[in-house]
Amino acid sequence: MLATCVLRRHKILIGLNHSVSGTKASNRKNLQSPFGILNVKYDGLSTFKSKEQRYNQIPKRSKATAAAPIAKSTDSDDDEKHEFNGPIDKLLRSLNSDPQSLVRGKDFNRWQIVPAATLTHLSLGSIYAWSSFNQPLMRTHGVVAPASNDWLLGDITLTFSLVMGGFVWGAVFSKYLDRFGPRACVMIGAGALCSGFSLASLAVEQTSLPMLYAGGLVWGLANGWAYVPPVATLLKWFPDRKGFAAGICVLGYGGAAMIAAPLFTKLVAQFRRLPEYLGPEHSVNLVNDGGKLFAEYGGNLREVVVATSKDIIQTGFDGIADAGVYVVGTGATGVTEAFACLGLGYGISTAACAMVFKLPEAGYTPPSTVKDTAVDVIKSEEKEVEDRLQHNGITSHNVCTDVATRTPQFGLMYAAFGLAATGAYGFLSCGKLMLNETFGNLDVVTPAFSTAFVVGMSAANLTGRIGFTTLSDLLAQKVGGDPFYG
Repeated sequence: MLATCVLRRHKILIGLNHSVSGTKASNRKNLQSPFGILNVKYDGLSTFKSKEQRYNQIPKRSKATAAAPIAKSTDSDDDEKHEFNGPIDKLLRSLNSDPQSLVRGKDFNRWQIVPAATLTHLSLGSIYAWSSFNQPLMRTHGVVAPASNDWLLGDITLTFSLVMGGFVWGAVFSKYLDRFGPRACVMIGAGALCSGFSLASLAVEQTSLPMLYAGGLVWGLANGWAYVPPVATLLKWFPDRKGFAAGICVLGYGGAAMIAAPLFTKLVAQFRRLPEYLGPEHSVNLVNDGGKLFAEYGGNLREVVVATSKDIIQTGFDGIADAGVYVVGTGATGVTEAFACLGLGYGISTAACAMVFKLPEAGYTPPSTVKDTAVDVIKSEEKEVEDRLQHNGITSHNVCTDVATRTPQFGLMYAAFGLAATGAYGFLSCGKLMLNETFGNLDVVTPAFSTAFVVGMSAANLTGRIGFTTLSDLLAQKVGGDPFYG
């Protein structure tokens, strides 16, 4: 089997041969690189030799020049300076939004990126408040109680699955995330987020389930395009605090429902409208036709729903409405307007955050880690070698994606994350409705209490994201090594 690794920056092609006869292959090839000849071994995984071995094969610099900065390669030819020259790449360069235009030096305050990254995830994570959307979506016509043509829970929760499944788009378009840079990717995500909310709003207005699913797909594109770039950018700016960088960003996603759930509740309360009330059930002449209830209204038979006191409380109309018969289609849940407002607000917020993103220069070292005294020659040379390898697209232990995804370790990790996410997402999608249906007979379970329940789930999500990542930093500082292993 032939596995091919292409290192695009310097157009280096490494052919790796692996026997499928059942015995382990141990083929070695000499790789000509800008730093000499690297001996490459492939024995089931496409990996380079260790950092120490590569380091010993690269000529050392003298003590006098050990601490000198690494010269950056400059190419006069524009095609070599810019790796990609497609129409989109040229457009991004003209707008100063391509990765090269976003590079900033050590004088740039890296902490400016943190709020933008967190707020971007705060907008994307609004989907975690989806359980607050279920009840209004299930009563778009009846408002106070489900009507015959209202959607069922199984119909609308698929939208949540489509949004969360949007992370797949991140894998599909992964090669473009680095190519376009964080600013362009987050801007695309902002457009997808606004469009997804808008399509969902239109779907509710038109009572179109396919359009609601289309909104979920577009909404999910925002996750695919804008979730990873903020995290990756912070990791580049905070190589000394990787756990903190990842945690402070994704906590916005986990804690987004703390803002989205109360905000959605207030928007719905602002735009909802009570349907026409015909009176208590015993005072209205009801006609049952095929399971649908009809009553005379305006000289014609109109479909009606019978709302109980529990229904009135759950919909938030307690104190302003009574249990009884209501005419279908004469009220509004307010979800249409709420979706539109949320889409506009989150879209503008995410687009504004996109303009803040910058990238560090190659070999960036945080100011807090730069020593004022003379740099140790050996450590300086080792850092120089690593920076050069990183600059030329070679990591310490590089594994091709095609090879990595076929390993048992990848399959086990994929299964572990998949199983963990299945239970969590299943509860997030309808947690509020589950609470109402299970404990709705208790006086304490009011709409405000249910909203607080969603906020509590979000707070727990947020705590885990920042807590465990910060703990990994502390463990790494205590025992040494990569924070992710901590």
